Amino acid sequence: MTTLCGYDGSPYAIEALEVAATFARKRGDRLVVAQVLDVLGADEPAVLGRAQDELRAEVARHTSPDDAEVRVISGEAVAALAHLADDRRAGLVVIGARALARHDLSDWLESTALRLTSRLHHPVLIVRRRGPLLDAIAGRAPLRVTLAVAPGRGARAVAWLEALSAHLLLTVDAVHVAAPHEEVDEVALAETAGPHRVRVVRDERSLGCAIAEIAARDDAGLVVIGREKPPVLHRTKARAIVADCTTNVACVPEDAP
Repeated sequence: MTTLCGYDGSPYAIEALEVAATFARKRGDRLVVAQVLDVLGADEPAVLGRAQDELRAEVARHTSPDDAEVRVISGEAVAALAHLADDRRAGLVVIGARALARHDLSDWLESTALRLTSRLHHPVLIVRRRGPLLDAIAGRAPLRVTLAVAPGRGARAVAWLEALSAHLLLTVDAVHVAAPHEEVDEVALAETAGPHRVRVVRDERSLGCAIAEIAARDDAGLVVIGREKPPVLHRTKARAIVADCTTNVACVPEDAP
């Protein structure tokens, strides 16, 4: 299996690279680290060559060069990473990202993390706090997980989380957020959640705000959410959670391989 890490040289990307390298080593995955630059013209080969050398040096700080494939690509970031994820049959795509300003439209339009969660057919891990992830990978502490589920939606995310539990010690809090007077199909909810007992939380706010508050209160190191299919570009429930949470988020498409 392949773990693909998107890199852009930012502090968030360096943290994501550390998590991706450590996780790939833990699972025995092939690590692919890719940086996408929007470069055109006669200087393109020289610019890409320098970036490749710099990226190789950074990757070498986190893993053996023999254990990683390093790629620097010219193009648009989301399209290039999506193509590479498909080509390498990535089991996980890891990217670093800062927390988004909730009411800043430019954040929403420009966020590579948000656009990736809409475009990719692969699970995407957005790293915002490396500490809980690295502690869990090293076996120092269990990873606290907030699992957002809804009746009939999120079964693939539950399966992904179960596969993750083979490598990490997890404590999972499965949550369904419903409006104060909304009827909840508890049978369908239990079927979707599988082995996890679901806690129904009544909240009149948006799903993203509610899940973000629950995760923060529980000091969750990871929020896991399923993404409906087909991928769309507007503010879906998955994108709302990615945007509103300040901790790490894993977005798992319902059509993930």
